[in-house]
Amino acid sequence: MHENLRKKPDLLIVSDTPMWRVDGRNLAFEPVIREIDNFYPLFDKITWIGFRHDNDKIQDSAVALKHAQVKFVFLNNIGGKGLMDKLKILWKIPAYFYRVYRQIRKCDVVHARGPSIPAFFTLIIAHIVTRPVYWYKYAGNWDLENPPFSYKMQKNYLKKNTKVVGTINGRWPNQEKHLVSFENPCFTNAELQKAKEIAATKSFSGDLNLLFVGRIEERKGFDRLLEALAQFRKGDGIGTAYMVGGGVKKADFEQLAAEMLQIDYVFTGPLKRDALNEIYSKSHIFCLPSLSEGFPKVLAESAAFGCVPVVSDLSCIGQYILHFKNGLLLQDISPAEIKEHLSWMLSHRDELKAMSRSVNEITDNFTYEYYNERISKDILSGLD
Repeated sequence: MHENLRKKPDLLIVSDTPMWRVDGRNLAFEPVIREIDNFYPLFDKITWIGFRHDNDKIQDSAVALKHAQVKFVFLNNIGGKGLMDKLKILWKIPAYFYRVYRQIRKCDVVHARGPSIPAFFTLIIAHIVTRPVYWYKYAGNWDLENPPFSYKMQKNYLKKNTKVVGTINGRWPNQEKHLVSFENPCFTNAELQKAKEIAATKSFSGDLNLLFVGRIEERKGFDRLLEALAQFRKGDGIGTAYMVGGGVKKADFEQLAAEMLQIDYVFTGPLKRDALNEIYSKSHIFCLPSLSEGFPKVLAESAAFGCVPVVSDLSCIGQYILHFKNGLLLQDISPAEIKEHLSWMLSHRDELKAMSRSVNEITDNFTYEYYNERISKDILSGLD
């Protein structure tokens, strides 16, 4: 009987994820850590390649793994804006390529997280070392008309490389068979159930709290959001605007908010899971007027807590958020359009409550348990 039990495969993760080594612990971005932590029922051993950032400030959202036993393989962080910094990248590429190649030869399943340079190495190596099962997670906007050169190159290579299973955001016409539509996981089943219970009791009478979660920068539309919020006053219906996230321009935007806003607002900085859940619990409207997205996990997270979204109609977002059904979509992503949508919400409370119930229903496929089922079915079946 025991000889029929198949050993769980070994997994190699290839990424450009920032990592830190602190007091004997390896730290990385919490949403990625949570995803890796929940891989552990599927694999025997996990090795994770990423970039070591010991000389940089540790991100507030960096945490250590809780469950999975993972061997970290650090690549020295390089790069920058100067010419010499860019030349150093070219100098290091052969060594980095060899380190990825050497690790791939040892494992059963290769999970590349891209678009990134290490993930692109994996696409090339898949033609050389064919034994492992290859899984490339393309996190960007699959439908972007004019992507950066490196994104376009990796997308085109992935489309043609049928030896690699590509998981992408959304479902698209003429999608190749080896490209599989996946939702990005955010919760355990138990966490989702708790969030849904909170959503069911959320009231949309009185002042409504607004929430932004993401990097505090223009690319996430934060400047446009501030301009829109500057047109509201206390008593107009907005309670507190919670600005969650960090970034190099955060201090500049805090100063700008102090000059522009006449409503209550809080800049929280980056928050870890429990603290962020508290903000989701007391928020009513989630606003992300981003200029570039794949599918933001924070959209599914806020929806689980019953927050009604005002979000850009980018990538596959419109496949989940239906205009005036379970949220509002931004087309030109202007301050005037954001203000118009928020004003509509404030004056249509009954519709807003119905939207909250409706958007809550999209979250069932965003659990780690469902994600693992999909991995087993669509990726690990290649081991048979």
